[in-house]
Amino acid sequence: MYSVGSSCSQNPKKENKDILVDNRPQYTFKELFDKYYKDEGRHKKSKPWSYGQLNTFDEKFGVLSKVSIYDSPLKHLTNWRNKRSKEVHAKNVLKELSHFSK
Repeated sequence: MYSVGSSCSQNPKKENKDILVDNRPQYTFKELFDKYYKDEGRHKKSKPWSYGQLNTFDEKFGVLSKVSIYDSPLKHLTNWRNKRSKEVHAKNVLKELSHFSK
């Protein structure tokens, strides 16, 4: 669980994701999926598959994994989908997109 009361001054390089900027929590795609897995995914029947997706997230998504969830995700997702479609079957791309859109 994320601690709301932790101080950023103790470790200035570590960001507290519970601090809101423009009334929104600040996450990259990777951080958001990591939070999903910790809070929800590890309790589901699909835990092994989700865990595998988490471990290969950076490899599959490349630059997209470090992009803020608020920074024009459609352009990045379209580029990822097109690239990924050349690497795996279309069913896998759809399954991955569905999984990450939860």
